Order: sequence, then structure tokens, then C-alpha cells
Amino acid sequence: NSLIIEVGGGTTEVMMLRRGKMVAAHSLRLGTIRLEQQVRASWESTEDLETFLRENIRVTQEILNAEMRMDSIRFFVAVGGDARLAAARAGRKEEAGFSVVEREDFNELIAGLQGYSLDEIVSELEVTYNEAEGLVPALLILKMFLDSTQAKQLIVPDVSIREGVLLSFALGASKEVEHEFYTQVVASAANLGKKYRFDEAHAMHVRKLALSLFDQLEDDHGMDQHARMLLEVAAILHDIGNYIRASGHHKHGQYIVANSEIFGLSRSDIAIVSHIVRYHRKAMPNSSHTSFISLRREQRIRVMKLSAILRVADALDRGHNQRIRDFRVEKDDDLVTLYCDYAGDISAEKHGLELKAEMFEEVFGYQVVAV
Repeated sequence: NSLIIEVGGGTTEVMMLRRGKMVAAHSLRLGTIRLEQQVRASWESTEDLETFLRENIRVTQEILNAEMRMDSIRFFVAVGGDARLAAARAGRKEEAGFSVVEREDFNELIAGLQGYSLDEIVSELEVTYNEAEGLVPALLILKMFLDSTQAKQLIVPDVSIREGVLLSFALGASKEVEHEFYTQVVASAANLGKKYRFDEAHAMHVRKLALSLFDQLEDDHGMDQHARMLLEVAAILHDIGNYIRASGHHKHGQYIVANSEIFGLSRSDIAIVSHIVRYHRKAMPNSSHTSFISLRREQRIRVMKLSAILRVADALDRGHNQRIRDFRVEKDDDLVTLYCDYAGDISAEKHGLELKAEMFEEVFGYQVVAV
């Protein structure tokens, strides 16, 4: 169980992993420059700063506790230049590209720095004034998160998250790294679903059926693996709006997804996923739907294609009982036939497909039936 944190100028990025799988990813509006702009004038001492931070971070910690108890965290990974400064001063270098700082040594370092003036920090640590100004606030943020965990040390990588991203672009990500990233995105989506008490068996089965249809229609839709990942996330979360109300749950689901964070997905990705959730049932997109119209043309096309696929997959588990285990696609002129491997009576699923196949026919030009 791990927490990864990077304190930046404008935000603090927090990621939580349980048994190696992403549980939560948050971008908190708490950073050293933001603190400087908001409350610097009212600080009379570092104790005032610590009180301000403790109150702001307490609310965040309560939210994180709901996703994974902070006191269950054993590994605390502090990323960024401020953490590296602390590691250089109070830690020990490890051979695998990171340093380790014992909790007691880290607390002792902060206590010492809180008694220093800005000039003394610059002189003692041999840093610039710009680095020195944000150092104590950044380390205090790390300390307050660390105090909520049972981690005995800070693990400090030699590179920041952003530098790591640039390195991966420069060196080329391996298939193993890409697969691990994909897995963490899906784990983050599943945890969001659990937070809103989704029907996990149904969601994961619709996910399986949607991906099967995506893969078997690859020549028709022409989309890439990133689109496949967005479909997978949307399939997992398509019924999440039931947490608010079953009636209109597609619209409630759009709102929840649009205002959530999913590890590895940009705001543009989140917008696409939220619209796929919106259009997994009921009305298709039209000119009166302002949020859809505000998307770029290529995003609207992607939403239409992936929503059409998701509607078919959702219809194939209309009873939420996973009777249709899988299917094989055969195309003939303007007809797509799904030859299903199933158990029991699937008349409800066939009827559901009749109701929800219109969008698929409009987008792909195929009528679709299940046998």
C-alpha cells in the first residue's frame, strides 16, 4: 500500500495504490506558489503556515481515507525537487535511482529549517532564493501527509513525475510499461465505480462484451488502443449515475465522471468518457446538447462510435445476469450478426438489442442482431 506525492507550484499530485493497483489519483489545489499568492502576507511565523496547511490538508485526508485508509499506507514516495533537496541533506542514496530519508531525520530537518531565515536557507543548502521560498511549505505538506501514514521513511526518486514522462517519450515506452499503465488506468476507474457503489459484475461483463465487439470490428471503426482504453473505462462506469438516481442515470453518470479524476486520463479524455456514459442509453447526440457540440469534431466522432459499441454491449446484459458469455461477429452486406455463447433464456437481451441498436446502425451502417 503506497502513496505517491509531488508538491508543485500550483498543485499537489497525490496517487494511492493498494496491492500495486491504483486506488485514487487527485490533483489538489495546493502548491507553493499558490500558497505564496493566497496567504503569505498573513503569515507571522512558520507556525501560522503549519496551522493553515493542517486545516486545508485535513479535509483532503478525510476524502482520501474514504478511498483507502491513510494509516494502512506503508510506502511513502515523495517526488520532486524539494523532496530531492531533503534527501540530499538528510537521506542516504540507494543504487536503484532513489534515496531514502528516515521519518525521524526528515522531521528533524524540517524543525531545523523552520528556525532559519530565507537567507540562511539559501546559504546553508546552497540553493537559489526561488527554491528556498517554496522549500519549507513543500516539506510541511509532505510531513502532514506522512504523519497520516505508518511509513517509516520517505522514498525519493531521482526524477520528478514530469521528468519521468519526458524520459519515457525520449527512450520509448516498452510494451510492459504500456501494459502496466493501461492496467492502472482501469484499476482507477474500477475504484471510482466502487466509490459510487456500481453493479460490479454487470459493469465488468459489459466491459468484456464491449471490448470484444471493438476488437472484432477493428476494420470498420479504425480506432486505436487509446480509444479502446476509453471504451473500457466508460463501460466500467456506464451505470455509475445510479448512485444519484436510477431515472436519468446516464445524465447523472456524465456529471460524476466529468467531475472526477481517473489516473492517466487527461481532461480531454475525461470529457470523452463522460459523454460516452451520457449516450449509453436514451437519446442520441443532437444539436441541442451543448456539451457535446462544444467538443472538437474528432472527439464527437469518437464519442459516437464508442457510444454505439457500448449500447450494444449493455443490451447484451440487459438482465444484469451475464447470460450471454461471449459472441462471434459475422458481417454480411449491411447486417452484423452476433452468434452468442449463452445459457438460459436471452429473449430480454435480444429485445434490448432491438431497442438500442439504432445508434450502431446510424454510425456504422450495419443493422445488428443477436442469435
